[in-house]
Amino acid sequence: MRKKCLWILWTMLLLTGLPNESALAGSYPETTALETPLPYQEAQTMAGMTAKNGVFLAAHLLSDKESKNYFAHELSEDEYLPILVVVSNTTPLRLLVQGADATLLAQGREITQTPGSEVMLQSREHISLQVVSMDRPERKYNEYAIRQAAHFQNFNRKGLSHRILEPGQSVSGMIFFPGRNIDKDALNLRILAQDLGQIRYLELEARVQ
Repeated sequence: MRKKCLWILWTMLLLTGLPNESALAGSYPETTALETPLPYQEAQTMAGMTAKNGVFLAAHLLSDKESKNYFAHELSEDEYLPILVVVSNTTPLRLLVQGADATLLAQGREITQTPGSEVMLQSREHISLQVVSMDRPERKYNEYAIRQAAHFQNFNRKGLSHRILEPGQSVSGMIFFPGRNIDKDALNLRILAQDLGQIRYLELEARVQ
């Protein structure tokens, strides 16, 4: 029965469209998280940073408290590792940071990342469970639509995909990895930065703090 209700709510949301940003006002956990930006830092100021040829990389595993602050849910409950990645460019070169291809090294294994859209779809179940318990159908739909739209936009906005990094600038964003049976105390993140002036790549690797 619960699955049928969730399916009906999600179908209604798809048919009527997502609310725009002006319609997302409200004191819901997901709208608050959407309005909470990731902290701005330069990689060279962060613990565990590494550098190569003037390009700095730092990686930070969000705590449950931080995860709830930036994404409204503790993503570790869904067995994901949310990692904040920061790359700073102190060179005169334009770089392409290949965030979508970053990998995690754990206990001799190379782990590929989980797309933010997949993490979002799994974590939305927390919203669905709360909304389905409401009494009035119209209130169910309205809250479901607003919270789901904010949740979707939040993951899309904060994820680190392929980004152009200009000289003297920093870029940051989230990358997610499966966290089941992973020792969180021994993780390294590997990412590539491409020099756009020449077809060459710079491989960076940093310990996840």
